[in-house]
Amino acid sequence: MSERLHEVLCWNCRKRVSYRIKARKEERIIKGVAYFYDEKYALCEECGEEVTVPGLDDENERQIDNIYRIDNDLITIDDINAILEKYDIEKRPLSKLLGFGELTITRYLEGQLPSKRYSTMLQRVLRYDEEMKKLLETKRDSITEVAYQKVENSIA
Repeated sequence: MSERLHEVLCWNCRKRVSYRIKARKEERIIKGVAYFYDEKYALCEECGEEVTVPGLDDENERQIDNIYRIDNDLITIDDINAILEKYDIEKRPLSKLLGFGELTITRYLEGQLPSKRYSTMLQRVLRYDEEMKKLLETKRDSITEVAYQKVENSIA
């Protein structure tokens, strides 16, 4: 990947410069296991030194987080968002239907790793509409009528 973007301050050149985004293979050890990913970094167009670009570290962290989740069969943030979209449900009602704390889905979307048990529950809801139907039947009183109707309509 190599495209011209905005300008940042280069500490080497001591001025605002254009930069290019590059990628390099990197290794991250998590819980004693090596994970490899393509780390993105930026180079000054003038001197070739690395420069700091806002948001690039966050993007790299999201990438390694996703790799870790996939390798450990934990639901990804994208998959949780897919559940919300698929069933036209908000975070709190989904948490309530699953029997989680009200803010659990919010925390997962912010990067907290779910337990294997909770992750499996979420994966089943994503893959099988029947799982969501069962939750609606058994936990109907835990969410509002509006939330219930939205989910019911999305399944039908």
